[in-house]
Amino acid sequence: MTLRANALKAGVILGLAATPLAPLMAQSADPAAPATSATPPAAEAPAEDYSDAQLNTFVTAALDVSAVRQDYTQQIETATDETARAELVEEANQKMLDAISAVEGMDLETYNEIGAAAQADQELNTRIMEMAQAKMSAKQDSGEG
Repeated sequence: MTLRANALKAGVILGLAATPLAPLMAQSADPAAPATSATPPAAEAPAEDYSDAQLNTFVTAALDVSAVRQDYTQQIETATDETARAELVEEANQKMLDAISAVEGMDLETYNEIGAAAQADQELNTRIMEMAQAKMSAKQDSGEG
């Protein structure tokens, strides 16, 4: 994987931390609305209230959500029929929810809380980014990525 690809993935993770799942969930009501049209209120918990284990779980879920999002984005954008687009958005939303639920110790509420907190707290966002980069490097080193 090239340095550019790593930087791109880091940008995706930053975007995930800054944009929790809720905005995409809202898309099912209006499939033509951009995914970042609404953001949840910032979480009350400061960065130090999240343990490394909680953040590691969040990063795992965020990477899984990113993979689902990547799989569906082009399909949704190129769908010519509003009904087909709405169905794809609904399917993507469900797969993202499933991806979050599949990560032990993570649920949608916690995922969105941490994501919103990272959006409001640069220190927390930095911690998440470092963990994400370490996970991606580990995957690359093991030949998974």
